[in-house]
Amino acid sequence: MIGAQLARLNPEAESFEGGGGSPNPALFPPQSHPDGLSLETWSENWWRWVLSIPSAQNPILSVTSDCSAGQGGPVFYVPPFPVGSKNLTRSCVVEQGKAVAITLSSVLNDYPCPDPAFQPAPGQSLFDFLLAGAVAF
Repeated sequence: MIGAQLARLNPEAESFEGGGGSPNPALFPPQSHPDGLSLETWSENWWRWVLSIPSAQNPILSVTSDCSAGQGGPVFYVPPFPVGSKNLTRSCVVEQGKAVAITLSSVLNDYPCPDPAFQPAPGQSLFDFLLAGAVAF
């Protein structure tokens, strides 16, 4: 996952207009540790959640799959829409008080793959090679 945002659903959160000083006080700051874990660890856990669900039931592969598949713990992982989808609607039920993890961007690259031509250029780092491939998404 390239980026994620974690927020706690809190109907009692003070609004920015109400003088709370934050446009959305329910969002966790980048260096915070919601429920004892860094946002990086929550991002890793998002991938563990995605990869633990069989393809036929995986909500990131189909908007008709159940959003609650494999969900548990203090965070609800909001599945993104499948690549290339447009004008879709998805409904998910989230328990009050649960944090919600939303991916801002994610790319899965299955390198190394069977195509022998799919390799970094001489002198190119693996990171730069994979990043260049992700730009297309």
